[in-house]
Amino acid sequence: MAALATLYKAVRSDQLADTNMTWLWPELDMRNLTSIPDEFAPAFHAYAPMLPRLQADIKFHRHLRLPRDTPVARKCIVSAKELATALNDWAEQLQILALTQDPDALPTQHLYNALPRLPKLRHLDVRWHAGTHAEETTVLLHALSDYSNVTELWLRYDPNPSSPQWTATEVTALARWLQAKSVTAVGLVDAPIGDANAKVLARALLQSQTLKSLHVDDGQLPRTLFSLGLSLPTQLESLNTYVRHIHDVPGLTQTIAGSNLRTLVVGTRSHCRRSCD
Repeated sequence: MAALATLYKAVRSDQLADTNMTWLWPELDMRNLTSIPDEFAPAFHAYAPMLPRLQADIKFHRHLRLPRDTPVARKCIVSAKELATALNDWAEQLQILALTQDPDALPTQHLYNALPRLPKLRHLDVRWHAGTHAEETTVLLHALSDYSNVTELWLRYDPNPSSPQWTATEVTALARWLQAKSVTAVGLVDAPIGDANAKVLARALLQSQTLKSLHVDDGQLPRTLFSLGLSLPTQLESLNTYVRHIHDVPGLTQTIAGSNLRTLVVGTRSHCRRSCD
């Protein structure tokens, strides 16, 4: 705690410049701090192990001599080189990983190959390229089931209506992952799925016995989810979604009736496109 007090004092007195103010808790997030003054290095090193996670998105984080059990979050990865650097520096510590898939800059195969090397990864956030094939989602979901300990997953797709649609194969793969792991959070944004497969996927989500947070935004899935006449899982605590048409509201209210939600966010249009906050 003395180290935390030292860092707060340094920020407030402008001894750590260009931090764009800063979160010291619950994440160490000093996005514009390019280096650590020598006199404050001991405080950083003493403080880091107290953190739930270190957001390691800037170059100086690579030079911190931190205990090997310091949890790390790495966000906004957009290239194979950045992913390789994260693996080299933090493979045993990464708990949160967010990236943008691109067939040229960051082919999906690099992510598949990385998962077995990330034993502590719990949260994965993938923004898919507009030309992504549905099969790429399937391979990722199989990799998550077989080689990963991820229990929180965000999949964000391009809203292009011509995007390849999920088939029963993708839905089965997601349902398999839900059953294989104690999944606690799922976010699906613009999932390209038709009505029949959306019904199967919605049932799998609503039948989960471990899911605590669900975010479904845009596309067919939210509308289908609230048209089945099913209740939310009793353990679900957070729901973030949207309704496009007023006649979908009764289905939403019926679905959430009697639930144990602690957080409910309902928009009237798609409201979560970004993964790099």
